[in-house]
Amino acid sequence: MKKQEQNSPDPSQDASGITRRTFLGRTAMASAAAMGVTTVSLASARANAAVTPAEPPAPDAIASHYRAITIGTGYGASVAALRLGEAGIDTLMIEMGQLWDQPASDGKVHCNMVRPDARAMWFKDKTEAPVSNVLGLPLVDRRIDRYPGVLDTLNYDNMTVYVGRGVGGGSLVNGGMAVVPKRNFFEEVFPQLPA
Repeated sequence: MKKQEQNSPDPSQDASGITRRTFLGRTAMASAAAMGVTTVSLASARANAAVTPAEPPAPDAIASHYRAITIGTGYGASVAALRLGEAGIDTLMIEMGQLWDQPASDGKVHCNMVRPDARAMWFKDKTEAPVSNVLGLPLVDRRIDRYPGVLDTLNYDNMTVYVGRGVGGGSLVNGGMAVVPKRNFFEEVFPQLPA
């Protein structure tokens, strides 16, 4: 990948100087306000601490041999397993998380985004929202109990990758969005692959 010139404009900014991240953050805040989320607390309350997550069920018995194994149950692995199954090939699907189909003590499978609980994160002590502070104030992230929750983060020097932990993989947590890279960027990063 080519390094940006010192004086070249940030490609994530439009003509008005607003970055995509700023735009998305403002859109999220406006959406929250439109939904009636108009109050924010700085208290470090253990949100919904009274909610007891469902105990993950024991895994089904597995055979001693499979002709094929998929690692993960997200978009790619589920399509691969479907095609293998259609071809009559017994396939074992291995997933790091649980099947999210058991309601917790509050009667819901997943926690509320405004008041997250242990179900929100994969063995974390607090939530890690993509927009974790507003004007430098940590208004979004909340302390939670450790639990094999639905969302995990992989933290690198220059980015944080959000991944779904459970049967369905990223489809559990991506809000129905699939970001498609621009063809020229894809070709630059992966020149060996046909775009």
